[in-house]
Amino acid sequence: MGAWGAGSFENDDALDFLADFEDRPSIARIEAALEAATSLDADDYVEAHESCVALAAAELVAAAKGAAPAGQEFEPAIAAFLEQEMNATELARLAAQALAAVDRIANDSELKELWDDPDVEEQARAQWEIAVADLRARLSAA
Repeated sequence: MGAWGAGSFENDDALDFLADFEDRPSIARIEAALEAATSLDADDYVEAHESCVALAAAELVAAAKGAAPAGQEFEPAIAAFLEQEMNATELARLAAQALAAVDRIANDSELKELWDDPDVEEQARAQWEIAVADLRARLSAA
């Protein structure tokens, strides 16, 4: 995983997803990314790649709710899609799915294991945990 920070968009997998989404924005792409983390059985493993992509998709849902991460500006095509294409019912459904994905990733995923590695500095690990908790709070907000 090419990562340079703890934020949801500070890794190659998330930025690749975002670039693909900009080219072909759709609710189905967001759903597929979230389902990669939520459709697994409890004993199945959520890989790091799927975790990073699901967190990026969850960020798009949060942004559609008006709660984008601080300092994050999306390309005009993405911003327009998020503003125009999601109705309230769809957004509520996606927010619930995004929360489930975030919880699964935060508690039981390869990405969590990577951040928990003893070689990762405690401060970096704490920054990731804060970023995930912030995303969860933004998704939960009314």
